[in-house]
Amino acid sequence: QSTWGTTVEVSQARLSGRAVTKIDARETSDEIKKMVATPILLAYKFLLSDYALVVDVVKHRDVDVLVAIIDHCTLDVVVTPEGRYLYDITMRVRNNERQYLRMQLPDGAEVWTTTSDGVPVKPARDDTGALILPIRKSATSFESSVTCLVRRDPLETSGSIEFVLPRYDLPITVLSVTLFAPETDVFSYLEPEGDVHAVPRFTMSVPAGGGSSASYGRGGGGGPPRPLQAQSNMMMQRQVAYDMSNVNPMYYGGINAEEDFEEAPKPAGPSATTAGVIPLAVKPPKVGHTLRFERLLYMPTEPVLAIAVPYRPARKGLAKLCCC
Repeated sequence: QSTWGTTVEVSQARLSGRAVTKIDARETSDEIKKMVATPILLAYKFLLSDYALVVDVVKHRDVDVLVAIIDHCTLDVVVTPEGRYLYDITMRVRNNERQYLRMQLPDGAEVWTTTSDGVPVKPARDDTGALILPIRKSATSFESSVTCLVRRDPLETSGSIEFVLPRYDLPITVLSVTLFAPETDVFSYLEPEGDVHAVPRFTMSVPAGGGSSASYGRGGGGGPPRPLQAQSNMMMQRQVAYDMSNVNPMYYGGINAEEDFEEAPKPAGPSATTAGVIPLAVKPPKVGHTLRFERLLYMPTEPVLAIAVPYRPARKGLAKLCCC
């Protein structure tokens, strides 16, 4: 029996008898080769049935291997003078087995929207407070994204813009962070500090198709445009997600829109967010003074990453011209 490619090891323990001979597996007839789907490990030729063959079969232990990974995570953080930190997180994921992707967001983060392949999906939280995103199984990479808001104290005349990055339960091959800070006519920024290296431009990128290794050079490429058929399929998925969700006021779990729409549940209070529904797609504005950070290989067991950018009032008039 062929067991090539599995964790079972087959070897000859004892062979006796004058009428049996071990042969090369390539010497077997075509009829026998057609009976197995994988390469033959041991082959014998016998003339009489008076022989004895003992084979050792050893089952080795399986080894834990990687079944899901984030090939590239791009994180854009927009900071306003009022102390609002808007996170826009995009992850290119490959997944063979996992049902969910878990993220530990910064304390107090308000989730605005979550998407998978551009289609809004319903998020959840586990017992530890981690955000849970449903992800599909795919050998090729696909995009999952999260947009959230963190409220901090307003920026003072001088100080430091400090923020932490989300932590994920999957390894990240390339992590690219872009900070959009208030313009330099308001503040002057000093050398950044923290756990992620500041870079003048991104030097690492991952192919949109989910290549096995990072490429080096000017980053930022997002791959070729989607084919027309893929765009059409995505539009259909979005329409189905809208039609079958309670975001659509004409569908509340099968409630008849004409007869029972007034009795449909509505969010209480003035809040713009509601749990248990498919979120809206949001595109955050990305303006301001740009600072870039980059890291290769961020593992789930590592501490939360933090970045700090000291600032002071921007120089004006003669002080700006004299650089003093």
